[in-house]
Amino acid sequence: MQGINIKTKSAVIGVKGTTFLVDVRGKNIIVFLKEGELDIKSIKGQFKRYQKKQMSEFKAYKQKQQEEFAKFVKSFR
Repeated sequence: MQGINIKTKSAVIGVKGTTFLVDVRGKNIIVFLKEGELDIKSIKGQFKRYQKKQMSEFKAYKQKQQEEFAKFVKSFR
């Protein structure tokens, strides 16, 4: 879908059209659409899975960097 993406803490709203309004009230998101298309997706679960994957990859990267640095330091002895 082409158009505008509106990101909130819990959803990404894709709007394709000309007249719309987004009202965020606390945890509630209200979308008023006069014409066009909507594509609303919750990102809460997706974000947690993404975050977990990124942290796992970062930990592996950090471990590798520490090992390489230790080898580098030893090369000066």
